[in-house]
Amino acid sequence: MTRRASIAYYFAAITLGSFFLAVTYYVHFLMTGAPRENIGRDFLATYFFTLMLTLVPMLLCAFLLRRAAVAFRWSAPWPWMLVGAALFLAIVQALGWLGNAFESDKMVVEWWRMVLTFVLVGPMLAVKQPFWLPLPAGALTAFLLYRVHRAFEDAPSPAS
Repeated sequence: MTRRASIAYYFAAITLGSFFLAVTYYVHFLMTGAPRENIGRDFLATYFFTLMLTLVPMLLCAFLLRRAAVAFRWSAPWPWMLVGAALFLAIVQALGWLGNAFESDKMVVEWWRMVLTFVLVGPMLAVKQPFWLPLPAGALTAFLLYRVHRAFEDAPSPAS
């Protein structure tokens, strides 16, 4: 396994964070009058696109959250959840704002603009929804990241 289970930690951030965000957005869409004929298919499509389009914000949030938790030596889940929710909201809003600032009406086919658009299209879509929707997803993701982090912590060595 990698040092401090980084693969498990970041894989959990991507898969579970995207799942919670997809649940949050999909429930919001259902409550605002989305069609309910094919809920299973529509949710899986929502999860698939959320997984693809929120890869960078999830990784960035997980990285910064873990660094803050180690620096401040958080041993309880509540600081992870509070900071995780606020951090994810801030990252989504900042990246969405950045993406909207780079958006233009021109059909420019520059490679860097295409990459930037792909990286920022998820947050750009998220800022058009109610701003509070990433909060529960960020808190639930942070709680499970806390659990993963604690599960792979270095065990104290037995005294000789």
